[in-house]
Amino acid sequence: MILKKTNNREGCFLIKAIIFDFDGVICESANIKTEAFGELFSQWPDVSNKALEYHLVNTGVTRFQKFRYLYEELLRLEYTDEIGEKLSDDFSAICFERVKQAPFVKGAQEFLEEYFEQYKLFVASASPLGELKETIRVKNLEKYFGDIYGHPSLKKDVVKGIMQSRGYKKSEVVFVGDGESDLKAAKCNDVFFVLRKTSENDYLFERSKYKIDDLSALSDLILKLPN
Repeated sequence: MILKKTNNREGCFLIKAIIFDFDGVICESANIKTEAFGELFSQWPDVSNKALEYHLVNTGVTRFQKFRYLYEELLRLEYTDEIGEKLSDDFSAICFERVKQAPFVKGAQEFLEEYFEQYKLFVASASPLGELKETIRVKNLEKYFGDIYGHPSLKKDVVKGIMQSRGYKKSEVVFVGDGESDLKAAKCNDVFFVLRKTSENDYLFERSKYKIDDLSALSDLILKLPN
């Protein structure tokens, strides 16, 4: 289904840009990463449950922040960039191949194919940029996105940069995410936020005005967003 033009703004689409988180929004890989964090944290059994709880309420936050929390707040040990890189390598060894093979969120592939020429589409993820780009390449998604952003870029800065560089108004941008950092990035820039609901983010339901079970519902929701 091709979106019909509205009667507002002289027949133009109200929304011009859509920014997607990747894991749990485009790709069903959020649970894979949760399992990988569980495996990684299991080497510290006394704090592994608390470390995993921190991950679950910070799903859209870079892994390096989670490693720092593990070391400084739970283990009470000094954290260094070298430790972070080692943990990141261990984490990637556990889950990178699994993520590349993970299925799409229902409706994601169809939405991208149908609307990438009507909207400008972007990815803003907390995953390291190199891994993110490789996953997107393997899944043959490169043509759909104007730009791809990953760690070390912060999502709130990515949204701001996209708006400033391309001249988008706040009312013309939607962020589709599944985590706290996605919601904060949208609110910080006063753009629309659409929550992709999962079993791991029910704590965000009441704070998110617009919610979808999967991306098969996204096109209809976008048409209903207010001016």
